[in-house]
Amino acid sequence: MSWNACQRWDDTTTRWNTWLHERCSHGDQTVQRWVQRTYPWNVHQLPTPLKKALWTIQDGHCYWCQRSVRFSEATLEHVIPFVSPVWDRMRPLEQLLSFRISHAACNQTYKTWRLADPRHATALDLWRLRHIRHLLRQDPFWACWIPDAIPLTPHSPSSPLKSLHLSL
Repeated sequence: MSWNACQRWDDTTTRWNTWLHERCSHGDQTVQRWVQRTYPWNVHQLPTPLKKALWTIQDGHCYWCQRSVRFSEATLEHVIPFVSPVWDRMRPLEQLLSFRISHAACNQTYKTWRLADPRHATALDLWRLRHIRHLLRQDPFWACWIPDAIPLTPHSPSSPLKSLHLSL
């Protein structure tokens, strides 16, 4: 992953986290419910105000190609997708922080890349989750929500995590 891509991940995660944190700390009960969900997020459940906030945070640009994308044409991207062995170990707040806005074509290109190189994709998922958790641990408001490490026991013998023994 290039330096620009790493920086873009950090920047958008920080801005997205700030948006969520500000609303929760000021008593926005709707956002608090979104953050405190007990079941995983999926893109079809994400409320329009959250999608609009993320589109605004990204300045109306696709996360992948950085070109402008109209809100009505924007798709919500699971940068760490459901199929990742990491997804099941993420809390709803971490799942929220892994969403990005993208063009449908860019989203499809990313999906194709992930299928072609699942081991590298999983390693990047772990890296991204590490960054999310590092950011959240810096803030006492969120710190109590974040576990010390993801249990990295594979779901199945074919899981890409079987040979990755990384501590978050």
